[in-house]
Amino acid sequence: MSLTEAGTILFERASPAALELKAAVEQARRASLSIAGTVHVHAIRSASRKYIEPILARSASVTRMSLSI
Repeated sequence: MSLTEAGTILFERASPAALELKAAVEQARRASLSIAGTVHVHAIRSASRKYIEPILARSASVTRMSLSI
């Protein structure tokens, strides 16, 4: 069994698009599994610098998170 000429043309032209779509879906899936967003913290500045910022800074290094204090 083999493809017709039209089927071969369609397969050759559609394969790159199908692979790109598969990669895009996988990238979107991975992005949705990670933590992302802005953390807004309202605290006394001295407490924030000593306790909150170090903890959130470590978390931000492995997430797509920004910090707003």
